[in-house]
Amino acid sequence: MIGFWKYELTIEYVDTDQLEIVNSIFDRLNRNGEPLTHQELRRAKYHDSEFYGLIKKAVNIDFWQQPFEKLQKNRLEHEEFTSELLFIILENNIFTGDRTEVIDDLFLKYATNKLSDEAKVLSEFESISEILNSFDLDFEKYKIYGVSHLYGLFGLGWYLNSENIKVEAIDTKLNQFYEVLRNREDNPQINEYKISMSAGTKSRSRRIKRINALLEYLGQDRIK
Repeated sequence: MIGFWKYELTIEYVDTDQLEIVNSIFDRLNRNGEPLTHQELRRAKYHDSEFYGLIKKAVNIDFWQQPFEKLQKNRLEHEEFTSELLFIILENNIFTGDRTEVIDDLFLKYATNKLSDEAKVLSEFESISEILNSFDLDFEKYKIYGVSHLYGLFGLGWYLNSENIKVEAIDTKLNQFYEVLRNREDNPQINEYKISMSAGTKSRSRRIKRINALLEYLGQDRIK
């Protein structure tokens, strides 16, 4: 009995009156015995917010359908990743993704307040997605369908779009970059990219290092 009172219980309050959400949570817990992911809890909390509506629109953009096939959609990995990409646009900055409280705070900021211009944010997300599509990369061939690679490429597209930079023959240069990467050839930018993928790939410093490696390879200024 003494041991029982010393046991720590984890309690998460979900503020919703929608029976569908409540049933989904209990079904997951009772069927699999698995704890809900952080994103499943965020969806339960913010499913009817403007921001979550924005996430759902973004995940349906054509370009992302193939990369998202590699993620666990049933655990909402694609929605969590998309939220991180949207935060780049909303915050106009790169931030860490390996600290749950950082993402939780950003959700609290944007899901509990009215978005100032949802259409503009979605339009920018679509523009960046089009830039990534123009890279014409074979994600399977180069094995770059993981979220760390995708985040780096999105960060590259975001920077080029924000600064209105046009890189001549960017598709050829980026395909060359990943060809050199997979052939394990020695190159300063390739080596920097490799380091960014070696550990702590979701930290802010590693994400910026990855984007800078791509920018420098393309002959562009680095992000500070």
